[in-house]
Amino acid sequence: MFERYGKEYDIVVNIQGDEPLIEPEIIDEVVKSLQDSPAASYSTPATPLVKEEVTMRNRVKVICDKDGYAIYFSRGMLPHNKKGVAKDFPYLLHLGLQCFDRQFLKVRD
Repeated sequence: MFERYGKEYDIVVNIQGDEPLIEPEIIDEVVKSLQDSPAASYSTPATPLVKEEVTMRNRVKVICDKDGYAIYFSRGMLPHNKKGVAKDFPYLLHLGLQCFDRQFLKVRD
């Protein structure tokens, strides 16, 4: 995959088209987070989501474990409840950026 560019890469950053104005500092933080976590192979940013936007399907929500690792992404409300009403919960918005290390993206023969 990387060979076609004629260069070696340790980290690849994917910025989705719906995030053209993402702040450069966020990109730097996501890359640094991956570099500072040798056991991780992927990093992505999330930010608090205002309660009024929790039910919006165009807002990708993320659930993280107690250590801050993303474990689930959804356009639906997370955590979901039968009434579809936002609870008093710290909802997180996933920003359209992914950061991968080389090993994660390596094509296997």
